[in-house]
Amino acid sequence: MNVLRLIFALLALSLLPLPAAQTAYQALSVVREKWSDSGMQKLIELTGQRGGPEPQSWKMLFNDPAARGGVREVVVSNGAITSERTPLSGFSGAGSLPTLSLSQLNLDSSKVFLIANQAARNAGVGFHWIDYTLRADAETRLPIWILQLTDYMGAPVGSMTVSAQSGKTLRSLQLDSNRTRATQSSSRNSGEPIGGVIGEAEALTQRTANQVKDGSLRVVGNVQEWLTGRRTIGPEGN
Repeated sequence: MNVLRLIFALLALSLLPLPAAQTAYQALSVVREKWSDSGMQKLIELTGQRGGPEPQSWKMLFNDPAARGGVREVVVSNGAITSERTPLSGFSGAGSLPTLSLSQLNLDSSKVFLIANQAARNAGVGFHWIDYTLRADAETRLPIWILQLTDYMGAPVGSMTVSAQSGKTLRSLQLDSNRTRATQSSSRNSGEPIGGVIGEAEALTQRTANQVKDGSLRVVGNVQEWLTGRRTIGPEGN
Protein backbone atom coordinates (compact mmCIF):
# COMPACT_ATOMS: atom_id res chain seq x y z
CA MET A 1 0.00 0.00 0.00
CA ASN A 2 2.83 2.40 0.86
CA VAL A 3 4.39 1.69 -2.54
CA LEU A 4 1.11 2.50 -4.31
CA ARG A 5 0.75 5.71 -2.33
CA LEU A 6 4.26 6.72 -3.32
CA ILE A 7 3.55 6.04 -6.99
CA PHE A 8 0.31 8.04 -6.92
CA ALA A 9 2.04 10.91 -5.12
CA LEU A 10 4.79 11.05 -7.74
CA LEU A 11 2.22 10.99 -10.53
CA ALA A 12 0.28 13.83 -8.91
CA LEU A 13 3.42 15.92 -8.56
CA SER A 14 4.33 15.30 -12.19
CA LEU A 15 0.98 16.77 -13.27
CA LEU A 16 1.43 20.06 -11.41
CA PRO A 17 2.20 22.98 -13.76
CA LEU A 18 5.74 24.34 -13.46
CA PRO A 19 7.04 27.73 -14.55
CA ALA A 20 8.52 27.65 -18.03
CA ALA A 21 12.29 27.38 -17.75
CA GLN A 22 14.27 29.99 -19.70
CA THR A 23 17.87 30.34 -20.75
CA ALA A 24 19.99 33.19 -19.42
CA TYR A 25 19.68 35.04 -22.74
CA GLN A 26 15.89 34.86 -22.62
CA ALA A 27 15.78 36.13 -19.04
CA LEU A 28 18.10 39.02 -19.89
CA SER A 29 15.88 39.94 -22.84
CA VAL A 30 12.87 40.24 -20.52
CA VAL A 31 14.64 42.88 -18.41
CA ARG A 32 16.16 44.64 -21.43
CA GLU A 33 12.69 45.22 -22.86
CA LYS A 34 11.79 47.19 -19.73
CA TRP A 35 15.08 48.88 -18.90
CA SER A 36 16.70 49.30 -22.33
CA ASP A 37 20.39 48.74 -23.01
CA SER A 38 21.50 51.63 -20.78
CA GLY A 39 19.88 50.03 -17.74
CA MET A 40 21.51 46.69 -18.51
CA GLN A 41 24.96 48.31 -18.32
CA LYS A 42 24.65 48.23 -14.51
CA LEU A 43 24.31 44.43 -14.34
CA ILE A 44 26.91 42.87 -12.03
CA GLU A 45 25.68 39.32 -11.55
CA LEU A 46 23.21 36.76 -12.91
CA THR A 47 22.41 33.58 -10.97
CA GLY A 48 20.14 30.59 -11.45
CA GLN A 49 19.77 27.60 -9.16
CA ARG A 50 18.86 23.97 -9.76
CA GLY A 51 19.06 24.18 -13.52
CA GLY A 52 18.30 20.92 -15.23
CA PRO A 53 19.35 22.26 -17.69
CA GLU A 54 17.60 25.61 -17.12
CA PRO A 55 16.51 26.98 -13.72
CA GLN A 56 12.90 28.01 -13.11
CA SER A 57 14.00 31.58 -12.35
CA TRP A 58 16.99 33.87 -12.84
CA LYS A 59 18.12 36.47 -10.30
CA MET A 60 19.96 39.59 -11.45
CA LEU A 61 21.89 42.14 -9.40
CA PHE A 62 22.38 45.69 -10.66
CA ASN A 63 24.48 48.50 -9.25
CA ASP A 64 22.13 51.11 -7.83
CA PRO A 65 23.85 53.97 -5.94
CA ALA A 66 20.43 55.34 -4.98
CA ALA A 67 19.55 52.15 -3.05
CA ARG A 68 20.63 51.95 0.58
CA GLY A 69 22.12 48.49 -0.03
CA GLY A 70 23.88 49.67 -3.18
CA VAL A 71 22.18 47.10 -5.43
CA ARG A 72 18.86 46.33 -7.03
CA GLU A 73 17.67 42.73 -7.30
CA VAL A 74 15.43 41.58 -10.15
CA VAL A 75 13.99 38.07 -10.53
CA VAL A 76 12.70 36.76 -13.86
CA SER A 77 10.46 33.70 -14.00
CA ASN A 78 8.11 32.32 -16.63
CA GLY A 79 8.95 35.09 -19.10
CA ALA A 80 8.23 38.01 -16.78
CA ILE A 81 9.76 40.05 -13.96
CA THR A 82 8.30 38.51 -10.82
CA SER A 83 10.27 40.44 -8.18
CA GLU A 84 12.13 43.72 -7.99
CA ARG A 85 13.59 45.05 -4.75
CA THR A 86 16.53 46.87 -3.17
CA PRO A 87 17.79 44.52 -0.43
CA LEU A 88 19.46 46.07 2.60
CA SER A 89 21.46 43.06 3.75
CA GLY A 90 23.13 39.95 2.40
CA PHE A 91 24.94 41.71 -0.44
CA SER A 92 27.89 43.33 1.32
CA GLY A 93 30.40 44.43 -1.29
CA ALA A 94 28.19 43.43 -4.21
CA GLY A 95 27.85 47.03 -5.32
CA SER A 96 31.60 47.19 -5.89
CA LEU A 97 31.68 44.23 -8.27
CA PRO A 98 32.61 45.05 -11.89
CA THR A 99 29.71 45.37 -14.30
CA LEU A 100 29.11 42.77 -16.98
CA SER A 101 29.79 43.61 -20.60
CA LEU A 102 26.90 41.86 -22.31
CA SER A 103 28.41 42.59 -25.74
CA GLN A 104 31.12 40.08 -24.81
CA LEU A 105 28.64 37.46 -23.67
CA ASN A 106 28.74 34.74 -26.33
CA LEU A 107 27.80 31.63 -24.35
CA ASP A 108 24.21 31.10 -23.22
CA SER A 109 23.36 28.82 -20.29
CA SER A 110 22.15 26.12 -22.68
CA LYS A 111 25.63 25.89 -24.22
CA VAL A 112 27.51 26.02 -20.92
CA PHE A 113 25.33 23.18 -19.64
CA LEU A 114 26.60 20.95 -22.45
CA ILE A 115 30.19 21.82 -21.56
CA ALA A 116 29.59 20.92 -17.91
CA ASN A 117 27.79 17.71 -18.83
CA GLN A 118 30.68 16.59 -21.03
CA ALA A 119 33.16 17.39 -18.25
CA ALA A 120 31.13 15.25 -15.85
CA ARG A 121 31.03 12.40 -18.37
CA ASN A 122 34.79 12.61 -18.80
CA ALA A 123 35.22 12.48 -15.03
CA GLY A 124 32.76 9.59 -14.73
CA VAL A 125 30.42 11.37 -12.30
CA GLY A 126 26.70 12.02 -12.50
CA PHE A 127 24.76 15.09 -11.43
CA HIS A 128 21.19 16.35 -11.51
CA TRP A 129 21.37 20.15 -11.39
CA ILE A 130 23.66 23.09 -11.98
CA ASP A 131 23.76 26.33 -10.01
CA TYR A 132 24.81 29.07 -12.46
CA THR A 133 26.64 32.30 -11.65
CA LEU A 134 27.55 34.77 -14.39
CA ARG A 135 29.81 37.66 -13.43
CA ALA A 136 32.82 39.60 -14.67
CA ASP A 137 36.26 38.24 -13.83
CA ALA A 138 37.91 40.47 -11.22
CA GLU A 139 41.14 40.74 -13.25
CA THR A 140 40.21 40.57 -16.92
CA ARG A 141 36.68 42.03 -16.52
CA LEU A 142 35.51 39.46 -19.07
CA PRO A 143 32.29 37.52 -18.37
CA ILE A 144 32.69 34.07 -16.82
CA TRP A 145 30.33 31.26 -15.86
CA ILE A 146 30.91 29.72 -12.43
CA LEU A 147 29.14 26.36 -12.23
CA GLN A 148 28.29 24.25 -9.20
CA LEU A 149 27.11 20.71 -9.99
CA THR A 150 24.88 18.99 -7.41
CA ASP A 151 23.15 15.64 -7.10
CA TYR A 152 19.46 14.96 -6.49
CA MET A 153 19.98 15.25 -2.71
CA GLY A 154 21.58 18.68 -3.07
CA ALA A 155 25.06 17.39 -2.22
CA PRO A 156 27.94 19.01 -4.13
CA VAL A 157 29.42 17.04 -7.03
CA GLY A 158 31.98 19.54 -8.27
CA SER A 159 32.57 23.02 -9.65
CA MET A 160 34.16 24.57 -12.71
CA THR A 161 34.59 27.92 -14.46
CA VAL A 162 33.98 28.60 -18.15
CA SER A 163 34.62 31.72 -20.21
CA ALA A 164 31.30 33.23 -21.28
CA GLN A 165 33.10 34.92 -24.16
CA SER A 166 35.05 32.08 -25.77
CA GLY A 167 33.54 28.95 -24.18
CA LYS A 168 37.01 27.89 -23.01
CA THR A 169 37.21 26.03 -19.70
CA LEU A 170 39.16 28.31 -17.36
CA ARG A 171 39.02 25.98 -14.37
CA SER A 172 38.43 22.31 -15.02
CA LEU A 173 35.83 20.34 -13.09
CA GLN A 174 37.02 20.03 -9.50
CA LEU A 175 35.22 17.16 -7.80
CA ASP A 176 34.07 17.34 -4.22
CA SER A 177 36.41 15.24 -2.06
CA ASN A 178 33.64 12.82 -1.03
CA ARG A 179 32.51 12.51 -4.65
CA THR A 180 36.06 11.71 -5.77
CA ARG A 181 36.30 8.77 -3.38
CA ALA A 182 32.85 7.49 -4.36
CA THR A 183 33.69 7.74 -8.07
CA GLN A 184 36.94 5.82 -7.64
CA SER A 185 35.12 3.08 -5.71
CA SER A 186 32.39 2.90 -8.34
CA SER A 187 34.93 2.59 -11.13
CA ARG A 188 36.69 -0.29 -9.37
CA ASN A 189 33.47 -2.16 -8.63
CA SER A 190 31.45 -1.76 -11.79
CA GLY A 191 33.61 -0.30 -14.52
CA GLU A 192 33.55 3.28 -15.71
CA PRO A 193 30.19 5.00 -14.98
CA ILE A 194 28.49 6.90 -17.78
CA GLY A 195 28.52 10.20 -15.89
CA GLY A 196 26.77 13.46 -16.67
CA VAL A 197 23.02 13.94 -16.43
CA ILE A 198 22.25 10.78 -18.42
CA GLY A 199 24.37 8.58 -16.21
CA GLU A 200 22.91 9.95 -13.00
CA ALA A 201 19.35 9.77 -14.35
CA GLU A 202 19.84 6.14 -15.31
CA ALA A 203 21.27 5.36 -11.87
CA LEU A 204 18.35 7.07 -10.12
CA THR A 205 15.83 5.27 -12.34
CA GLN A 206 17.43 1.91 -11.55
CA ARG A 207 17.50 2.63 -7.80
CA THR A 208 13.85 3.67 -7.84
CA ALA A 209 12.84 0.62 -9.87
CA ASN A 210 14.66 -1.68 -7.48
CA GLN A 211 13.03 -0.03 -4.46
CA VAL A 212 9.55 -0.30 -5.96
CA LYS A 213 10.17 -3.91 -6.99
CA ASP A 214 11.53 -4.86 -3.57
CA GLY A 215 8.61 -3.12 -1.87
CA SER A 216 6.05 -4.90 -4.03
CA LEU A 217 7.70 -8.30 -3.57
CA ARG A 218 7.91 -7.72 0.18
CA VAL A 219 4.13 -7.20 0.32
CA VAL A 220 3.55 -10.41 -1.66
CA GLY A 221 6.00 -12.26 0.56
CA ASN A 222 4.23 -11.05 3.71
CA VAL A 223 0.91 -12.40 2.43
CA GLN A 224 2.53 -15.69 1.44
CA GLU A 225 4.13 -16.08 4.87
CA TRP A 226 0.85 -15.29 6.64
CA LEU A 227 -1.06 -17.85 4.56
CA THR A 228 1.51 -20.65 4.39
CA GLY A 229 3.85 -20.03 7.29
CA ARG A 230 6.90 -19.73 5.06
CA ARG A 231 8.38 -17.19 2.65
CA THR A 232 9.84 -17.85 -0.77
CA ILE A 233 9.03 -14.48 -2.41
CA GLY A 234 10.65 -11.11 -1.80
CA PRO A 235 12.91 -9.81 0.97
CA GLU A 236 12.04 -10.40 4.58
CA GLY A 237 10.70 -7.71 6.92
CA ASN A 238 7.76 -5.28 6.89
